[in-house]
Amino acid sequence: MAQDGRIDPKHVEVFAHMLLASVNEVALLIASAADTDAAISGGGDALRAMLSRLLDPPAATPSAH
Repeated sequence: MAQDGRIDPKHVEVFAHMLLASVNEVALLIASAADTDAAISGGGDALRAMLSRLLDPPAATPSAH
């Protein structure tokens, strides 16, 4: 992501810490949930959505003619 210009290289380490903190928060949410199965499913869905938005290449925007 830094190589393709989507993240300023000076932010890579901080972003990595932020991402790890997010994953840890989901783990805590699952651990304290009354319905662990639902929390695992919801947490997994949310993490996948967040990671796909962060890591998937930006969608091409149609050019105006």
